[in-house]
Amino acid sequence: MNKSTQPPKLPLLFFRWFCHPDYREDIEGDLTERFEMRVEEKGAFAAKALFWLEVLKLLRPDIVRPFEGAKRLDHYGMLKNHIKITLRYLKSHKAFTFINLVGLTTGILVCFFALLFVEFELSYDKYHENSENIYRLVTDVQTPNGARLESSAPPMAPAVGANFPAVVDYARVFLDYMIVQSDPETFMREDLAYADASVFSVFTLPLVASNSAKVLDGPYDAVLSESAAIKYFGTTDCLGKQLTLDGSTNVYVVGVMKDMPYNSHFRTDVFLSMKLLTEVWNPGIKSNWHAFGTYTYLLLQNKPDISSFNEALTSFVAQHVGAEQPIYDMSIEPLTDLYLHAEARGFRTGSSVTGSISNVYILTIVALLVLSIAGFNFVNLSTALSLNRAKEISIRKVLGAAKRQLLFQFLADAVFLSLVAFTLALALFVLLSPFFNQLVGKPISTNIFNHLGFVGSLLALTVGVGLLAGIYPAFFLSGFDPVSGLKGKVKSGTRGHSIRKSLVVAQFFFSVMLIASTLGVYRQLHFMQNKELGYSKDQKLVLDFYFDENIRDNEKTVKQELLAVPGVTAVSMSSCVPGNIDRRYNLLIPGADGNITSYVSDLYRVDFDFINQYKMQIVAGRGFQEELQSDLTGAVIINEIAARTLGYANPAEVVGKPFEQQNRYKGTVIGVVKDFHFKSLKEKITPLALQIDPSRYTLLTLDVSGNNMHDVVDRLEDKWADFGPKRPFSYYFADQAYQTQYQAEDRFGKLVLIFASIALMLSVLGLLGLSALDTRQRAKEIGIRKILGASPSSLLGLLSRDFLMLVLVASALAVPVTFFGLSSWLEGFAYRVDVAWWLFAIAISVVVILCVVIIASQVLKAALANPIHALRDE
Repeated sequence: MNKSTQPPKLPLLFFRWFCHPDYREDIEGDLTERFEMRVEEKGAFAAKALFWLEVLKLLRPDIVRPFEGAKRLDHYGMLKNHIKITLRYLKSHKAFTFINLVGLTTGILVCFFALLFVEFELSYDKYHENSENIYRLVTDVQTPNGARLESSAPPMAPAVGANFPAVVDYARVFLDYMIVQSDPETFMREDLAYADASVFSVFTLPLVASNSAKVLDGPYDAVLSESAAIKYFGTTDCLGKQLTLDGSTNVYVVGVMKDMPYNSHFRTDVFLSMKLLTEVWNPGIKSNWHAFGTYTYLLLQNKPDISSFNEALTSFVAQHVGAEQPIYDMSIEPLTDLYLHAEARGFRTGSSVTGSISNVYILTIVALLVLSIAGFNFVNLSTALSLNRAKEISIRKVLGAAKRQLLFQFLADAVFLSLVAFTLALALFVLLSPFFNQLVGKPISTNIFNHLGFVGSLLALTVGVGLLAGIYPAFFLSGFDPVSGLKGKVKSGTRGHSIRKSLVVAQFFFSVMLIASTLGVYRQLHFMQNKELGYSKDQKLVLDFYFDENIRDNEKTVKQELLAVPGVTAVSMSSCVPGNIDRRYNLLIPGADGNITSYVSDLYRVDFDFINQYKMQIVAGRGFQEELQSDLTGAVIINEIAARTLGYANPAEVVGKPFEQQNRYKGTVIGVVKDFHFKSLKEKITPLALQIDPSRYTLLTLDVSGNNMHDVVDRLEDKWADFGPKRPFSYYFADQAYQTQYQAEDRFGKLVLIFASIALMLSVLGLLGLSALDTRQRAKEIGIRKILGASPSSLLGLLSRDFLMLVLVASALAVPVTFFGLSSWLEGFAYRVDVAWWLFAIAISVVVILCVVIIASQVLKAALANPIHALRDE
């Protein structure tokens, strides 16, 4: 039998231990048979989890073997008695039962949600049947200002496929967006993709309907997802129906596929034929080795030696690009690594759909910390409270109870409470799943039955916590002298105190670490969202007119019409605005050494009003001037970092130098604009050029003012309809678009904040329970001290001293660990805050203040009580 098809040893040994010998062989055979079937149907992980569940379900009176010392007793009667004692014990300690239930339920729930999120992040692109053998072909273009991370060019895929025997197949995908119409009166913006017909053989994208053996083989073929088919036609029965692209080109539906899963590094609802792009619209791109923007995926026969394969690719591409071109380092990246481990490539729509492996690690650790705090609370309170049962256990021992019976009772109490917490956690999971999905912005969980493996693992973990909580008091109390118990002289001993102190230190260690980390994350988010960017983004409404010629060719008229709308104070046109992704090009400009230097630069096509409207500062030379005809055809403005890349220490020295871009545009550098953050603060400022080019305009930026922004937007929408373009009124505000760059970080911050708050709450609950128990156990001592004149403040010092020392020890351990963790996380940002000392001061102060307040509440309760009642209590 294969090792992966063998049942897990631990539950099997546990089953053999508790099962009645008369039934053991038959039941074990059934369990093993069902396990082997589930391995084939659901996989080894799910089968093992369900095996645990089945073993635990068999803990029934009619199956459990009789224990020594209880053979002559009624088995059902004993079990019934154990349950009664457990319920009576929990009922008599309602406060501690509540604290334990809330703590453990919350810990299990948080762990469940966090680990599901982690599993989802790790599952990207793994649903494809060939996921382990699919690789993305990428190119690093080496330039004087560093490597430019590109995707691939259209001719690279067929050339690689023909010259590398290891390549079984390939598929090219080019992501774009267009205005799509299913009838003359409705038009919608659609993110779509051009793709080879082989995309359906390389990837697992099931077709539910098609009218040909090979879809996307014709240039005017289109394949829709089920959602897109319903959106445009109201039904998935739409084969042969027509869609119009950008009001000019008709394509026809030849297939309907299932919706792409959300855990894909690129997603689209509309596939168009790659031939439409490379043979109809832009034939020149088909053989252009420098026209990057296409994503190429190679299906390889076996897993290659990636290093050797990459070297062969780089040598191969050098034969096609020419010696005068920059060096192209071509390589492959595993499909399953693209989301979490690869760099975003290119500028196409969807190219930057990447996650953060560091965030995955952090959330995993935070989830386990929260569960650990909940578990520590459970174990701590259970062991501390067990001393109150000394007399009960002594009487039962005097009456003849066997040690095994007492062990079973303690373990049953703890496991029962942990199973109740587990059940409550599952119920809350079902209720809160929609809110969690909304919080993380992804469909992480839709049905609890989709996660049986996780349910089984958490159930086993919960039972383990219950056993751990019950095992120490079970062995300790079942082994002491009953005479000492009846006299009330049982103490937990040095070992018991040490265990509880260690657990308290661990709790506060995690609490301080999580509070300081959360403050650090939010400080960085606040820094990014409020840093001075070097341009004005406030009160700017951006309209996308999708390259509409009617708008572009009537630039002045459109601007005048929009400026006439009340509330609009300025208008400009451009190909891009700060915060968006635009194309990058090679620019040729003489460097400070006199040699022509080629470097990569982002390029904004702007009009004459753009720089002034965005309040960008010209630090050398001049801005664009409409009265100068040369500015319309042969002028460029670069930023300061571009000037430094060329070797100019003084920006004024580059003014007047000639430039050339892709052998098409030539002219003069007329000015240098002060560096501004046109990308996320996660990235350093890179070279940027601004140029007048009306043919590339697609965005209108409007400065808007007024108290009622809705009225301004409504008036603009009416004016948009007057222009008559068959384009949706698609707009956004520049400041909001800037904030969306940090949407993932913002969601991550909220998750960490919620989990840290829960961890702090659990620590507070645990401290509340322990301090209340400590006060109760020291009631006689407190009573005597009160009679002898002790003040409430001295009692507070007495009871809080030990806890505060534990907090200080925990803080001393947490500070260096948190400093290292926060520093590592911040390294992912080009512009970041430092790890300030006051983050730790606040975290420690919060924990100390809460500790003092909680203990003070218990001291006040004891101080107000009559000491006579405590002294006469036996």
